[in-house]
Amino acid sequence: AALQAACEGKTHSLKGLDVAAVTADLAKLSPAEAAALAARMDALRPSIDVDALARSLLDPLARTRSLADAGDALTVDAAYAIQKRCRELREAGGERIVGHKVGCASEAVRASLGVASPVRGDLWEREQRVDGAVVALARFAELAVEGELCLELFHVEGAVEDWLCVYAPAIELHHVYRNCARPQRAAEIVAKNALHAGVVCGVGWSK
Repeated sequence: AALQAACEGKTHSLKGLDVAAVTADLAKLSPAEAAALAARMDALRPSIDVDALARSLLDPLARTRSLADAGDALTVDAAYAIQKRCRELREAGGERIVGHKVGCASEAVRASLGVASPVRGDLWEREQRVDGAVVALARFAELAVEGELCLELFHVEGAVEDWLCVYAPAIELHHVYRNCARPQRAAEIVAKNALHAGVVCGVGWSK
């Protein structure tokens, strides 16, 4: 009864659900009945307009509430779809990716956000800066800076300890403006390209 009520959209709670009994019932479904149930549950799943949300994020200074308004439909998977669409739009506009970011590397940070693995984002050519660069605060949605490490990989075959790379210290720039509630905070970070806004590297760094 609890599962039926959830499927009919009458409740968002499965409290009291007898998982063993439901599993046994599901095992009795024919392939056609299972497909029909899956389609019904998909229809009840919240949906979002990936293209519209991606376009709303192209200008970080707009401080749009579009992600917050997406509510429960904004999952981490949906956020990566938004990030991918943002990437397509920026590349279509002539921008070029020069690298990638790995964020939320700390277990403590991931635990606070409710994600099991680090998040990723893209590094864009026009957002690269060299040591001594001057940036205007007005060009950022609440600028924050963080010490980071840049890696350039040359050989990635075999075991990780056999990879060939060079590394250098760097400063990452962030757009830290956020307006999603905590359940969607991780998805908001992902959708906004892991909050990345640029990198300041030392002189001589190839990227």
